[in-house]
Amino acid sequence: MSELLLDGETYDYLWLTDRSHAKAQQILRRYHGCTERPCCQCLTDKRNRQLVIKVRGQRYYLARKADTSHHHAEWCLLYEPPETGGPSAKQKPAIQYEGDTVNVKLQTRLTRASFTTTQTDDKPVAEDKPNLPHKKAPSLKPARASTRPVGLFQALIQKAQLNDWQPQQTERPFAASTRALAKAAQTVTLEKQQPVAERLVITLWERNLEHSQAINLAALQTRTDNPQQAAIVVGEIMACRNSTKIEGSIGLKLKLLNVPLWLPPPLARKATNSFAQLFDEIGKPDRRILAIAAVFRNKTSFVVSDIGLIRTNRQFIPVDSSYELQVTDKLIAEQRRFSKPLKLEGELRYLPDFLLHDCQIPWVMEVFGITNDDKYQAHKLEKLQYYRDHGIPCWQWEPDAEKVMPDFPVKT
Repeated sequence: MSELLLDGETYDYLWLTDRSHAKAQQILRRYHGCTERPCCQCLTDKRNRQLVIKVRGQRYYLARKADTSHHHAEWCLLYEPPETGGPSAKQKPAIQYEGDTVNVKLQTRLTRASFTTTQTDDKPVAEDKPNLPHKKAPSLKPARASTRPVGLFQALIQKAQLNDWQPQQTERPFAASTRALAKAAQTVTLEKQQPVAERLVITLWERNLEHSQAINLAALQTRTDNPQQAAIVVGEIMACRNSTKIEGSIGLKLKLLNVPLWLPPPLARKATNSFAQLFDEIGKPDRRILAIAAVFRNKTSFVVSDIGLIRTNRQFIPVDSSYELQVTDKLIAEQRRFSKPLKLEGELRYLPDFLLHDCQIPWVMEVFGITNDDKYQAHKLEKLQYYRDHGIPCWQWEPDAEKVMPDFPVKT
């Protein structure tokens, strides 16, 4: 999604910063200490977006030059808002890139002190006593922000490059996509440098259905062997049912996992309110509803303490609406190269819906699906003006005004 120009050649930022790629490391080694430096191509104005090649031990990595992070486009992986001084200084971001590693400060607690009720397979615990934070003296330094499970999930998706699509692909199978997420987790850490992979359970396909269900259940049991520690479970929701024992409790059935994940009544109410539309779309054949959940175990029951849902098309590309889903499917059918920028955290006013990469210069793509909201319309005009001011070509579609989707820009 972020492209770098180095000595006349264009490279993908995530590829060039992946320390496991020998060829990428060879390129960085060749240009280390040279006057020729990588330059990000996210915008076309004259502000400095050069990067510096540094070395730590035997590994080479890229770093931004001082005070240039806000020169990048909001959809660029290298963007950070400008610093502000004084007591109102901005928080450090919850999701931080450190070379080829992503560090995430998760708001969700993954440990708890004790249980207050017993539970069975169809009687989830109603509540627990989480570890409470210790009181700390106030600090003059800005605190670091934290993110909910969806933020972590989108960081994993971006690291796995599932929000990018290459025209040579015809489909993206479930098995390959979940394995890409599992591989990406190897370079994602939590706040205290704990590898996410040590907590993560991704429902994987292995050989056949029975074997897949067995290994996924075994992984979940292993990650939750200590009842005071949570697993982070990622999977596709296949069905949702109400508990027959506790009113208001909901059980989620994930693909390739043959035990339900139970949402206690307070969390069930909160989740079905926050993700109401996504719960309604579970089971629709043209999309996937994916969940990321913090899950504790007591005896044989698995109970969710926090959860986030996202919608993707069948190829695991995240989309924010059914209109966006139509755009992604049409782009794939026409064999276009594109990406879906993800709002990992914070307020990003100019994040486009898609980026189209196979034109002479990248195009932003916008789907304006809301018409009866004055604030939305004002923001739409603001975004379009931003694109004009920065010379960024924009394809747009307003489904209420244009029943037929406009043609995409010509591929070059």
